Amino acid sequence: MLFLLMLFFVLAPTVYGQDRVESPKDTAALESFFISDDDSWDRRMLKPGVEHFQQHFKDDNGIPRFINLVAIDLDESDVEVKVTASYVFGGKPHRMAISEYGEKSEALVAINAGFAGRSSSDYYNSGILRIAGEDIPYHDDAPEEITRFVGSAAVGIDYDKKWHFVERPGENWNRWDEVEFAIAGGHMLLAGGVMKENIRNGEGSTAIEIRHINSTHPRTAICKTNKNIVVFIVVDGRHDQATGMPLNELAQFMLGLGCEDAINFDGGGSSTMWINDGGVVNHPSDNKIFDNKGQRRVKSAIIVK
Repeated sequence: MLFLLMLFFVLAPTVYGQDRVESPKDTAALESFFISDDDSWDRRMLKPGVEHFQQHFKDDNGIPRFINLVAIDLDESDVEVKVTASYVFGGKPHRMAISEYGEKSEALVAINAGFAGRSSSDYYNSGILRIAGEDIPYHDDAPEEITRFVGSAAVGIDYDKKWHFVERPGENWNRWDEVEFAIAGGHMLLAGGVMKENIRNGEGSTAIEIRHINSTHPRTAICKTNKNIVVFIVVDGRHDQATGMPLNELAQFMLGLGCEDAINFDGGGSSTMWINDGGVVNHPSDNKIFDNKGQRRVKSAIIVK
């Protein structure tokens, strides 16, 4: 199945859109991240050790896909990955577009992150949120109907810049003082190079969770490969030019990239990727138009500086 999926994403697509961009020479890990002579992805270096990949294609079943990836070689790049939130910019909890996070942070890349919760909430995330060693107010007791996946897993970056993917420890999040940055998202998709069983089988404890796992929504996710490459993934959807993915398909795609650990973040209309010299590079779906103007305002982001 993995072999077939790799063929599905690497060899089969009919690509349309921008002209090809010659693959730049980069770190050994990134050079082998994709097949070096594969030209089905538009690919460019953002900084040494950081590359952006984009592809708009139709799969063998004629289903349209639009995928953006940013790959970061943690061993060779000099960038830092950080969690941020509207909290950093003062005032009560409010929402900002991902482009605002990127511009105000003077970032290289920005993507959406955690589930924001209710607009009037005094919290900045559903599940743990830690920025520069400080615990930021977060909602720890999600409604029973959705507590199984909103805030159920998190990524953390410790003071030595090592990455950690963890599932919710018991009923509530505990203090995570060992990490400098942390943010909870949704489901853990991969652990130790294995797809989580509930994701593989499309199973959940509630009707909402089952729909969330199996629907073809726009998706935002992060994974880390066996070559110490962190990958940001944004999959467009909710449009006739781009269909989203169920979580098992997203997880299988990440396995094909060599990912060992992966977490799903807020998706749907929140899914957005911004790059400093190109602006929003995907097609956020809130305005129901296939352009880059439909950003949803969110409470948190993950940035590369």
